[in-house]
Amino acid sequence: MDRKLLFFDIDGTLLCGKLPGYIPESALDALRRAQDKGHYVFINTGRTWAYLPQAVKDYPFDGYICGCGTYIRFHDEVLYHHRIPDDIRMSLPPLLKDCRLQGVLEGTGAMYADRKVDPFPPIQMVCDAYKVYSNDTAKDFDDEDLLFEKFVIIGDSSGDADLFRRESSHYFESFGPIDLGGWFFEEFVPSACSKATGIDRIIDHLGLSTDDCCVFGDGVNDVSMMNHVRYSIAMGNGAVEAMEAATYVTTPANRDGIRNGMLHYHLI
Repeated sequence: MDRKLLFFDIDGTLLCGKLPGYIPESALDALRRAQDKGHYVFINTGRTWAYLPQAVKDYPFDGYICGCGTYIRFHDEVLYHHRIPDDIRMSLPPLLKDCRLQGVLEGTGAMYADRKVDPFPPIQMVCDAYKVYSNDTAKDFDDEDLLFEKFVIIGDSSGDADLFRRESSHYFESFGPIDLGGWFFEEFVPSACSKATGIDRIIDHLGLSTDDCCVFGDGVNDVSMMNHVRYSIAMGNGAVEAMEAATYVTTPANRDGIRNGMLHYHLI
């Protein structure tokens, strides 16, 4: 088989177990075998660079698409880094307050949360998750840089999520909401970016095409890349939307899903 570009979501696809998580040995073996055959292996995740788990950092991936296409690296070269205009970035904290919502602003170097309010329980969980990787990445809305590429909002029935969506829709696309049992979670990404646009920037750099790509995912924000390439593999533990979009559904991540998906398409 000619060289293929293989793109992997992290949570629920490569990573198993509770935080900080682990990559199953069968998946690590499949990644090594794929690279030995000349294929490139990439991370393609909603996580920003600051929030990559140690298990991912420990493996020599050929490249990374982070923050839903907002930050892209190939080997040691940064191919793309999306910059949100200053006025839009700085308008989000007061908009969250006006809408009675809380948020986590996610950047390449740090995440930001409002330390002046009592955090909603899901916000505290997200902040605690960042601290699993590095205390240095957890900062406040008052930080003078406030550099981020995407964000999540969390609220309950008292928040005005509809107003927030209307006020932010000129620049951001949202994914969700996801019901957290009394709370909801929603992800916002610049409309110019997605996991699919990240793939386009990689293949343009390498002079290849979407026919040379195979993606692995499990979530709603993986659907854009699944619909974008020739080969797409959904994990058996994935969201219904991902499994419906994929060209093949493999076994769950913790039951050799990565290896079995690669075997199905003769990638290893």
